[in-house]
Amino acid sequence: MTLEPLWDQNGRVVGWIDQDDILEADGRYRAFISGDNVYAYSGGQHVGWFEEGWIWDSNNDALAFVRHAIGGPARPGIGGTPGKPGRRGKPGRPGRSGVPGKPGRSFGWSHLGWAEWAPAAP
Repeated sequence: MTLEPLWDQNGRVVGWIDQDDILEADGRYRAFISGDNVYAYSGGQHVGWFEEGWIWDSNNDALAFVRHAIGGPARPGIGGTPGKPGRRGKPGRPGRSGVPGKPGRSFGWSHLGWAEWAPAAP
């Protein structure tokens, strides 16, 4: 398994993608990807989309990106990549909520910070 860093609008690594899981910077599981939909591990609610290397929030605003992301809003310069965290125990996946209609993409950055976006698994 390969961890790929996720950068925010300030160029900081805020999390990691491990295949179809999204982890916190400290290795806690936060969300999972099913198709292009993203669901929180805590509660199973739909929290956005993962498309073209971008995590888009529920308003379809950019929240974070991987190095190979295409399109999206203007990206900041990215800082150095920190060491990869150890993974915490992987929680069972909760039942998933329904997928809401997708709003038109703004190509702007989300007003939500990474910490506000989706709660990490307990």
